[in-house]
Order: sequence, then structure tokens, then C-alpha cells
Amino acid sequence: MEQTVSAFLRQLNVPISRAYVQTLIQSHSEFPSLLSVSDTLHRLGIGHAARRISKDGLTELPFPYLLSIDKGQGELLLIKSERDIDNHKTDLESWSGVVLQVEPTRQINDKVNNDLYANERRIRNLATGLASFVVLFMLFSLAYSFSGISLALLATALAGVATGYFLLAKELGVTYKAIDAFCNAGKNTNCDKVLKTDIHVWGVSFSDAAIIYFIFSLQVGPALCYKRS
Repeated sequence: MEQTVSAFLRQLNVPISRAYVQTLIQSHSEFPSLLSVSDTLHRLGIGHAARRISKDGLTELPFPYLLSIDKGQGELLLIKSERDIDNHKTDLESWSGVVLQVEPTRQINDKVNNDLYANERRIRNLATGLASFVVLFMLFSLAYSFSGISLALLATALAGVATGYFLLAKELGVTYKAIDAFCNAGKNTNCDKVLKTDIHVWGVSFSDAAIIYFIFSLQVGPALCYKRS
């Protein structure tokens, strides 16, 4: 339910933190009822309406919207287009007749959400930038003859950038499956222990310093090896 609601809001380009919205719904006393979703939307200042309609009226509603399904535990069905209605005919047999619509907004009246959303955007932008940089660098490397040493340095630097990225995401409170898997990969692996240590390099946090260092290594290390060769 909570994942469907967050996906629905993002479909409408509402600036919400997925993790925060899902936490609010899950922690509601009436979870997993539709009331837990309605109260969460109300808390965030998102206009919405739940009403009953007939199946014939589904195609006349503006997309997207949510349908409450009478099976499982508070299941919701996200309908993005008329094709979804055709593809979920079996699920619609269990439809309660209730449809939930949301009024799109670009302003959320919740400081916690806004802070988390800003952090998540920072992580996504960082990930996009790093991915673009790596692709460009790999294309550049293919245009030249690199030695085994420079390739080893490249692999080490890439691993370092990935580590710094995961630490930064964890520090900002962004929770993704990949980050949790990385931070709990081994018995002696714990990102929280690293982040809680008061380590700063010239006033820069450990995670930021790690990313800066290894990005610098990506640029300089292989280039030096190539120049020497």
C-alpha cells in the first residue's frame, strides 16, 4: 500500500520523500486502512478526495488515480491510463468501488518531508553526475592505450567513488535497498560506525572527502600512468 501511494504521488510530480511518506502510512494507528493514507495526505497538505463510483465511470476520471481493492491487507491499485483498467480486470473484480484522487501540488507543508526530499534529490543528482562522469571517462580510456597499472587504479578509484556515494546517502538518511545491502554486507560492516566517528578532512565530512578524493584519482591517476608510458 505505502509503496503504491508514494509511486502515485511521484507520478503526479508531488515533491515528496518516498521513505517519509511510507513511514507515515506504516506508523498510522489504522494502517493498512485507507484512513492511514488519507490522514498522511492531510498531514502533508495534499488535497485529495475519496468517493464511490461505478466501473463505467473509471474511464471518465482524469488519470492517474488509486483504487481500493477488497483483498489482502489494504491493497491499492494505481491506474495511470485506460490500458491499466484493461490489464487489471481480474483485480477490479475485488474493487470496493472507492477511488482516491489527489490534487497535484508543488508545495508540501511539512519541513521533515521537504528536508528529506532535498537530500534525496541531492543523492539522485550526485548519482547521475557520477554515472555520467564514469561513462565519459571509460569512453576516453578506450581511445588510448592504458597499462595494467592504470586500469587497476581506475578500478580502485571507481570502487572508492561507490563507497563514498553509499556513505553520503546513509549520512543524509536516504534509504534504498542497495544502500542497506552495502552497509550490512558483512558481519563487521557498519556504515553507522564510520559516520558516527568525528572524522573531518579540512572541515569536510568523511563521506564527502572520500568522494572528492576518488573522483580526483579517477582524473589524475590513469592520466599520469598514460603520460609515463
